[in-house]
Amino acid sequence: LLLARDEKGCKIRKIDLSGNPIGDLGASILADAMKQNKTLGTLILWSCGISEEGAHSMSKMLDTNNTLFCLELEDNYIK
Repeated sequence: LLLARDEKGCKIRKIDLSGNPIGDLGASILADAMKQNKTLGTLILWSCGISEEGAHSMSKMLDTNNTLFCLELEDNYIK
């Protein structure tokens, strides 16, 4: 994933994947990539088929990622 690369000159600040059915597996893969992120500030994942499992992966990612300040998970299967 491009998010995991530490490319000089990378200026991506926001990614909106809303409506893409990434589910829990995709959320987990994305969370692993985001652990190394140094530029992305906003990640929008509305209506992506994510449940508590995927939300937990995202939550754990926030323990190590100090760049992301906005994570939107609306309209998923999170109780």
